[in-house]
Amino acid sequence: MTIRLHRRRGVPRRTNRRLIGVLLGAVLVGLLAAVGAIGLAVAAPARAVTITVDDGTGAPSSTAVRTGASRVSEVLARAGVTVRAGDLVEPAQDRSVGSDDAIRITRAMRLDLVIDGRPRQITTLLRTVGQLLEFLDLPDGSRAVVPDDRELRTAPRPLAIATPKRITIAADGRTRTVRTAAPTIRQAVTEQGIRLGPRDQIAPDGTRVPTVDLRITVTRIGSGPAVEQREQIPFGTEVRQDPTRFAGETTVLREGRPGEIVRIYRTRTVNGEPRDRMLVGSRTVREPVSRIVSVGTLDRPGRPAPARPGLGGLGPLRPAPTAPAPPAPGQTEQYSLPRQPVPGQPRPTSPSPTSPPTSPPTSPPPAPKPTSRPTSPPPTSRPTSPPPGRDTGATSRGDIEGTEAAASLR
Repeated sequence: MTIRLHRRRGVPRRTNRRLIGVLLGAVLVGLLAAVGAIGLAVAAPARAVTITVDDGTGAPSSTAVRTGASRVSEVLARAGVTVRAGDLVEPAQDRSVGSDDAIRITRAMRLDLVIDGRPRQITTLLRTVGQLLEFLDLPDGSRAVVPDDRELRTAPRPLAIATPKRITIAADGRTRTVRTAAPTIRQAVTEQGIRLGPRDQIAPDGTRVPTVDLRITVTRIGSGPAVEQREQIPFGTEVRQDPTRFAGETTVLREGRPGEIVRIYRTRTVNGEPRDRMLVGSRTVREPVSRIVSVGTLDRPGRPAPARPGLGGLGPLRPAPTAPAPPAPGQTEQYSLPRQPVPGQPRPTSPSPTSPPTSPPTSPPPAPKPTSRPTSPPPTSRPTSPPPGRDTGATSRGDIEGTEAAASLR
């Protein structure tokens, strides 16, 4: 480095030399400081530090690191360990560390508690139930549902805690009032020497935490001796179809027989008094035999179809009148023909069906003999009553022929 000094006129030469010495000294001091800092940094050795973290949920975890940091906070920052609010760091974060030192971090734990039925939440560094009971400053004799040496990380959540209180227990016809800090109702009952059977009932629920002036009732549930009772098993009916028999015809092929079963009952008792029966078992003595019935499925023969309502334009057909019976032996057939008017005499009027003729003719005309006999058998007797709408007199041959014609149309 070249320094040029221009001497001014009137400035002594000795003053220039002093100024040069000051500048050279300052430069030399700066160089020595820089070299010293670099030397110290190079000469500082890396430290081996063990970091242990206890989060309360399991065994503590440990990690070994090598660092050149000299303070706890710097070591934790370089190792990527975060310190949360409430955590305990040992030694403190502003302390320095040396080689082979150890840093321990105890994580704060959040707990859900139920103290005498009231919920509560706390954050603590404690690790056992006993330490927690001392920390909460509860009355003497307060107890949790687990022993005092139980670790909090394995305790049930929420953790139930009970303080001493007065309760009343009614059991076996006796009522007693005691003071207890039992964490559950069932435990409060058993601590008084009351033995509970597998079917005995406690009210309120035995898993609840006792409260002040609580009344507890124990109900004894028992059973009487076993009683056997024989009962019948009803039989069923099996229906078989028979295509060879007409529908509606039923035949019993085999009669049924009921079975027999033995049922075993016990009487349930409540506080020694019988209440109801309980079925506890059964065994079958005889199986039932089903009844077999045969039922016909064959259709019956068809019946003649009914008469048609009419025939052409003749209208509905009416049943033919009954043919007259043939004459008895020794009798002759008689036919009455329509009367013929006599010349010179007035023509008679036709009589109504309900009244007789007004005046009979003076003399009947000669009745001609029939030229041919009817095709139907001769009547044996005259009908007892005339057909509706006919004269009450003798039946004419024309009437007989009209009846036979109607019968032939049918």
